[in-house]
Amino acid sequence: MNKYFYMDKKVLTKLFILLCILLFISVKLGFIYLLLVSLYLFFHRKKQIDFTLHRSTGKEIFVSPVSGVVKNVEFRENNVDVEVSVSLKRDCGVLMPFKGDITSFFEIYSPHVLLSFLGIKNIKISIGLNSDLYPDVIFKVYGLSIFRKPEIIVRAGDRGSTGGLIGYLPYGGKIVISLPIKSEILVSKGDKVTSFQTLISRYKGNNDSKKD
Repeated sequence: MNKYFYMDKKVLTKLFILLCILLFISVKLGFIYLLLVSLYLFFHRKKQIDFTLHRSTGKEIFVSPVSGVVKNVEFRENNVDVEVSVSLKRDCGVLMPFKGDITSFFEIYSPHVLLSFLGIKNIKISIGLNSDLYPDVIFKVYGLSIFRKPEIIVRAGDRGSTGGLIGYLPYGGKIVISLPIKSEILVSKGDKVTSFQTLISRYKGNNDSKKD
């Protein structure tokens, strides 16, 4: 896996302005600040996966959209929820788990409990996906950092292929995947998953359902 740095232009601009101010006040403070930022970026750089390896494109296959650890698998009446936690050390991309359509997109804002007095809000993004075998799939995306929201670059009406980049979690977070009840879940709590390589589920279909 290759290493790469992600830095938003706005964040980079703010860091540069702060560096100039500190250098103006004191050269020593400026160099200490530059050293700390460099160390932070080095230890929190992301891993870039070679997506040409272990590629699965079958319609019945649902690949993991993120890299992380499965925190919970909950079977409900009409769907199955798979929660995957993404740490700072894993790649931050959110990928398309199958070839299909984006059916909905919502950003939900809620005041942060501890920092509401500063106007800082939690942001949760909900994405609806649809394919022939996986209708009404819902992604709920939560960012780990209260200062950087999750970034989703698709909107309702867009179409994507398996493994296509649809967003990213700049500083990690978690994603809750709601799958149809006919999905055969291939992961369990505590499993490590890799985006576009680990299989989350397989569509059981009518024949498999009768056997159960």
